[in-house]
Amino acid sequence: MRRSVGEQCAVYLDGWVRLPSEAYVWTNDAGDQLSLHYFSTPPDLPAPLSDLTTIRQFCRQQLGERGALVEVEAVTLERCSALRTILKMSQGPAGMTYVAAVTIPFAECSFVAKVVCPELGVTGMTPQPPYQFNPGDLRPPPPSDIQAGFQEDLLFRFGVDWTWR
Repeated sequence: MRRSVGEQCAVYLDGWVRLPSEAYVWTNDAGDQLSLHYFSTPPDLPAPLSDLTTIRQFCRQQLGERGALVEVEAVTLERCSALRTILKMSQGPAGMTYVAAVTIPFAECSFVAKVVCPELGVTGMTPQPPYQFNPGDLRPPPPSDIQAGFQEDLLFRFGVDWTWR
């Protein structure tokens, strides 16, 4: 039986609270913000994901003097081609805001997951981890039937054209 994406995908957001005024925006105590977006227009990428040089130049032009690229890479998520970007922007007299995004571009639309993390308090010091990493803290991956149905459900729910950019 076909189910919608929302019924199949579980998002674990311990410590995050959904903003009541926004459908797909969450925040945490550190002031970070996570958001999920669907754009019903063709992506504004100037080139295919295989041409990262052109995409990086475009991103630098868009940022101008407001910020800098940390990373722009093509990745694959659940058999979907995607673009992973990390950039940083000055917060003024002190500190930076870091923005990480994953964009899944299609011919006529795109999906974007974005995390915005502003530096707060005293900046410029190397942060220490708040706890020791425990591999048991990681959550298990979703069952393979959820992964296999991901693309089909996007097509069913949003009418996505699977022509890749």
